Amino acid sequence: MPPAINTDASKHEKEQISRTVQEMFEEAEFWLAED
Repeated sequence: MPPAINTDASKHEKEQISRTVQEMFEEAEFWLAED
């Protein structure tokens, strides 16, 4: 049985999480630049 991470739903969630994390990092860079 393949790990759940290989299912389309998990893949989609991983993409959403990756995008969210990327946005968080971009915001963090923005705040650091403001300092």
